[in-house]
Amino acid sequence: EEAVLAGAPRFRSLFDHHAAVSLLIDPHSGRIIDANEAAARFYGWSREHLRQMSIHQINTLPPEQLHAAMAQAASSRNYHFEFAHRRADGSIRAVEVFSSSVEVAGQPLLFSIVHDITDRKQAEEALRQQADALTAAKASVDNEQRLLSAVLDALPTGVAITNRQGGTLLTNAAYEHIWGGPIPETASVEDYDAYKAWWDASGEPVAPDEWASAIAIRTGQAAIGQVMRLQRFDGSEVYVINSAAPLFDHNGQLAGCAVAIQDITALKCTEQALRDTTEDLNRAQEVGHIGSWRLELRSGVLTWSDENYRIFGLP
Repeated sequence: EEAVLAGAPRFRSLFDHHAAVSLLIDPHSGRIIDANEAAARFYGWSREHLRQMSIHQINTLPPEQLHAAMAQAASSRNYHFEFAHRRADGSIRAVEVFSSSVEVAGQPLLFSIVHDITDRKQAEEALRQQADALTAAKASVDNEQRLLSAVLDALPTGVAITNRQGGTLLTNAAYEHIWGGPIPETASVEDYDAYKAWWDASGEPVAPDEWASAIAIRTGQAAIGQVMRLQRFDGSEVYVINSAAPLFDHNGQLAGCAVAIQDITALKCTEQALRDTTEDLNRAQEVGHIGSWRLELRSGVLTWSDENYRIFGLP
């Protein structure tokens, strides 16, 4: 030990004054033969105290595992380790240890350079936790999107989601069915001229900025119940009720809109058939000079046919 502590002047100077934490350890007993000034500052014990200690008092590994690690280092099978080291104040620091087998005055020792990697480990753990959180968040979003898609595809009403420019982000199966096939790419309201429709009341064409989604995006207000006749992309025509409501993000800023479109062609055909039947009945009563009336007993509401009014001479 005296020979080791005396050492060569050049090694002694390098060992004592190097900024890296350095230890000389007996690989068989684990006794700390020497420690430099950096080690004393790092561990919080004086060099004299460290020389009276064993590495087992610093390294938190179980004794049998620590002996195995020192044996690996002594045999040059492994020179790089990561340990948890205890300091004088009781704190535990993650360290990276590079150990080499050296011989001093005929005695085999381990020359270990210790790097404090606690901050790096904490940063790595924080990154790992962030990565796990991002993975979990992505899985949650993917699951919500699958649920949303399943719900939308189960709806008989066509649904579309747009961005704040009016570009289409999402559509369900019913939406594409109403339009008679895949819809064209839509980046903004300006692209709405690809959609052909006419107002049911006036027969006038629907302008791009008159669609419910364009109104919802421009005004931030819902546009409900637009009745129109539209030309599907397969060339056929249907009657629909078109509506849209704005969507806002968590800051209250307009993020887009939700569109609902319902095929009412069958309803329109039924209404037309009812009008035709009513006209035929009125015409038949007019020709036969027969009037009719209906009295709702609960409400007391009396309804006359046109011919009944004519017979009684009432407007």
